[in-house]
Amino acid sequence: MAHFKAEINNGKSSVSRLGHKTAGIVTTTAGWGSGVDIEAVYDGDTKQDIFVVYATGGSNQPGDRHLLGRLIGGVWHPRTAEEDGQEDGQEDRRLFLCELIEGGVVLVRFYRDGRNPAQVKQDLELYQWPAGTWRITPTTD
Repeated sequence: MAHFKAEINNGKSSVSRLGHKTAGIVTTTAGWGSGVDIEAVYDGDTKQDIFVVYATGGSNQPGDRHLLGRLIGGVWHPRTAEEDGQEDGQEDRRLFLCELIEGGVVLVRFYRDGRNPAQVKQDLELYQWPAGTWRITPTTD
């Protein structure tokens, strides 16, 4: 059953997409020179929804992105002083387990380096991996 819903309305029509608790959902809205990415994830430990918000360089500079903050359980948490020490768009990279799931069966499984699940998913789309339900999980250190 879906846990997240993304809805887009352009004044003439609207469309929505659903995201499950385990996969979350990522939205991108961009103008020519600026935009936002929002990653919605569910934290099973705290039983809260977390929305991670990034400012982007828009359509002209899609790789230019920096963390603005997080909405956790309905409370806004701006970027921390520790995160301010990081160069914009240069979050720590780590290893993610990527699994393509269809009908409850894992069809493809591999590891990929990335900054966060949304960035890894964008890379999969860029390199034209099959569409479907991707579970992207950070590996434990």
